[in-house]
Amino acid sequence: MESIEEIWAGDQLGRAEDARFVIDFIRNSIALRQQRGKTASYVLNVDSEWGGGKSFFLKRLAEQLRAERHVVAEVNSWRDDHSDDPLVALMAEIDKALKPLFAKKNKIEAAWSAVKADGAKIAGRALLSAGKTALRRYVGAELDELMAEEGIESNSTSGEVIGEAINAVGKELETLTDKTADALIAKFAAASRSIDSFRKNMSHLVGALSQSEFKAPLFVLVDELDRCRPSYAVASLERVKHLFETNGVAFVFATDTAQLQHTIRGAYGGEFDGRAYLDRFFDRRYSFETPNLQRFVRERLAGFDSSKVTSFGDDWQRIVVSCFEAQKISSLRTIGRILDIVETTVLAWRYPEKIELCSLLFLSSCYEQTHEFDVRFAQHFLGAWVIQDRTKTQPAFIDLANVAGTVIQKARNLREAVTPPHNQRDVSLNHDPVEEYIISVFAPEFNRKNPGFGAPSVQSELPALIRCAGRTTGQR
Repeated sequence: MESIEEIWAGDQLGRAEDARFVIDFIRNSIALRQQRGKTASYVLNVDSEWGGGKSFFLKRLAEQLRAERHVVAEVNSWRDDHSDDPLVALMAEIDKALKPLFAKKNKIEAAWSAVKADGAKIAGRALLSAGKTALRRYVGAELDELMAEEGIESNSTSGEVIGEAINAVGKELETLTDKTADALIAKFAAASRSIDSFRKNMSHLVGALSQSEFKAPLFVLVDELDRCRPSYAVASLERVKHLFETNGVAFVFATDTAQLQHTIRGAYGGEFDGRAYLDRFFDRRYSFETPNLQRFVRERLAGFDSSKVTSFGDDWQRIVVSCFEAQKISSLRTIGRILDIVETTVLAWRYPEKIELCSLLFLSSCYEQTHEFDVRFAQHFLGAWVIQDRTKTQPAFIDLANVAGTVIQKARNLREAVTPPHNQRDVSLNHDPVEEYIISVFAPEFNRKNPGFGAPSVQSELPALIRCAGRTTGQR
């Protein structure tokens, strides 16, 4: 069994602390409910925006729970929403989690078999009802088409016969009203008994787990519910509320709750209060803390070949972090895509000269967010991108957006790039750190090529290379 440190290796966001809190909070909440004589179940909604690391969190949380001897079922709702009833998908994942225990734990297998039997009855009734409804709709709406396919005119004698038959059936149905009502009541009672039996047998299942070396509660982790079709998302929540509200069962839903509210409105209408609806199903909501951007960048760029880049000063990670802080990008997924473009570009770089980091970040961010390299537009969303010049005894700040823009502009003419402006020819006297840095970027290439006037620098190839990198997808 892996240690907790091994489980959370590569945790770029510090989510191990979140996991520890969630596990302890749910355990203790269930224990408190049990002490107070209430149904000892719990449903927690882990709320984070798209790209906030929810799937990573659930995967690691599942591994940690198993290491602590809990049985865990993992449900991907978006993958399973082809199913007619989410209960079937839920039971399939619980079945997968329990099967390894059956060989040794006959009580567990027996308890789960009872749960499955009840679940099959409940799901079967739902599917049968849906099938009958569809049949009625088909027969009612498509009767004219069926008659036409058989060559029967709607005003023909055969058509009249069919019409009379339908009327006769209608009269017969009227005489069966009382019997139908009794049958419906009996059907409802049977469904209620199946639901009660399902809950009791789920509770017995958890009891059987507790009598072995496993701990209560049984955890069900649900991901991607906010990406499902509205009807499936609603049905999933209602199934959990009505069937799994039983002792010793805990659900953790990881969702972008704002998006899930839109999904709910898609099922009930635009004016429907999706948040109030969700409050009926979730006992509590837990939101991730704003991630430590510096830690994320450090972990995300572990193994990055920094020998191929040149940056202002020696702390290239500080420059990367400052770039995203200046843009106020909150989505870690967006940051991850920009860094992927940066890494891919560096990996494909074929020149001995180093890539200038500020212009690389600037252009990669611009491409990811606009698919263009409009510098004026990029400066609009970039904001104040500055860092302190640590080479100075007095506080001095360097405008890195200006550095990036100057490098991009000067890359068009290599000879001009290494020639300081007329009023700054004596760099040693002016000590302009930005001008000194920019000359240092282009000087090695100029010395190697000694090009004629008008020849571009290899730095000018960055936009084309970044476009290619942005179209390169797949695993890192």
